[in-house]
Amino acid sequence: MQHNYFFKSILKALLSLLFLITSNGFSQKTEGKLIFSNYFEKQLPESEGIQSKSILSFITEIESEIDELHSFMILKNAKNIASGWWSPYAPEIPHLMHSLSKSFTSTAIGLGIDEGLLELNDRVISFFPEYNSDQIDPKFKEMRIRDLLTMTTGHKIEINPSVTQENDWVKLFINTKLDYLPGNYYKYNSYATYMLSAIIKKVSSESLVDFLNSRLFLPLEIEKPYWEKSPKGLNVGGWGLKIKTEDIAKFGQLFLQNGEWEGKQIISRDWVKMATAKQVNNSATQWNVDWKQGYGFQFWKNRFNSYRGDGAFGQYCIVLPKHEMVIAITGSVKNMQKVLDIFWKEIYSKISDKNNDIIDIESQKKLNQKLLTLKINSHNKEDIKIKSKTELGKTYFINNNDFGITSIQIKKTDNGYQLNINSTSGIEKILVEKDDYFNMNLLNFNFIDNYSNGSLGDYKKLKNKLTPIASNGYWSEENTYSMKILFLDNTASANLDFSFDENEIEIEIVLKGVFGLKNLFKLSGSI
Repeated sequence: MQHNYFFKSILKALLSLLFLITSNGFSQKTEGKLIFSNYFEKQLPESEGIQSKSILSFITEIESEIDELHSFMILKNAKNIASGWWSPYAPEIPHLMHSLSKSFTSTAIGLGIDEGLLELNDRVISFFPEYNSDQIDPKFKEMRIRDLLTMTTGHKIEINPSVTQENDWVKLFINTKLDYLPGNYYKYNSYATYMLSAIIKKVSSESLVDFLNSRLFLPLEIEKPYWEKSPKGLNVGGWGLKIKTEDIAKFGQLFLQNGEWEGKQIISRDWVKMATAKQVNNSATQWNVDWKQGYGFQFWKNRFNSYRGDGAFGQYCIVLPKHEMVIAITGSVKNMQKVLDIFWKEIYSKISDKNNDIIDIESQKKLNQKLLTLKINSHNKEDIKIKSKTELGKTYFINNNDFGITSIQIKKTDNGYQLNINSTSGIEKILVEKDDYFNMNLLNFNFIDNYSNGSLGDYKKLKNKLTPIASNGYWSEENTYSMKILFLDNTASANLDFSFDENEIEIEIVLKGVFGLKNLFKLSGSI
């Protein structure tokens, strides 16, 4: 028996070494290079009580049932047992978090309380004396920081700056009539989180991202991130943060470790316990089973005695304290509950907290190969092969449209096509390959920042930053060229169909993975 155990131990060690050498820590090939996230020690899943075939089943079902994930990382006992990025998404590109941003804003409040800058039961109005007046709803004067954190502000409907045309969101929030006494009615409210950001600015004289940079991001070795700002220059708090997949995992691991990181208490254990506990019952306003388990301080309770931060279209930071696990996920999905259901079914239900003595070499090899070759489907899913005789190179002047596009031109290149766009925000050239996605950066025009979505468009147009994209296209009909643009730091994608008819053009643009009142646009123009 001892010899058998010794043999298995040696074999597992050799397999682990071989697995890590061949996978470079489950990294992925990108343009001939191996690029990887490597803060966490890599380990075979079986060594931490998870079966490789369970992770393979998770990936298989995700690819079969879910629109698309962009990445995932699974930590067990602070070890990276599996991680992968669906190319062209990559580990070094920060990804939009949407409402997962809220959990970071909540953490800023916890840090502020730890430092004595504020208290949970402080009245919100006390931080904004310049807005205090007899015109304010008396119920508002009872609102506490705790009520902002738990989404129990008393609003039945969120404020909407686009309707009121009010650029001062703090003023709008404070002057809105409440339907309930704060603390009594749960209603998801992103502008409550914006108020938390505004309070951090008041008590620290720092922006939310600067406040967190010295206290959270730097200790966790997270590069100072981009965080969207309001018209008044405040980080929006409730959305708009961009970080990497491994950064999500670090954040989850910090909370799993009760706020401790490399021997230092970053945030108090008491705060971690309160923030991730069920503070309010939210079952009356939620429908999906993992969304009605209770709400903490900008964290959701899950089934199975676990919790998470999450953001629209499939951004997750899932923490399972009992099993010492953290799962970080990014994506662009319609059904967020289904992603959790697949995880519970394929991985969670098969967890063993003991090392697995059964060595499944074949599954380990298959998992390693799968992680190295994850890839978003080509735009031409049906492998349509059409040789168009459409004459290209003409400049079409586009009629008035939401994007500010004034003219477009499509030219043939050696490996595909080039789309030239003239717009009110500048000139952009987008290269499109026919066989695979082509990676590049946009500066002046990128569709999602240039279109006014009827909500936040007024200040989205002010942004001027590099946008990493990947594009792929094909002729779907003899006179229709179809292309897809993936926004690699975002949940968004754009499908564009260009239909040519002698001297005229019609363009259909479908945006996915974005918030907006409109996702389908039809443009037209002529020579």
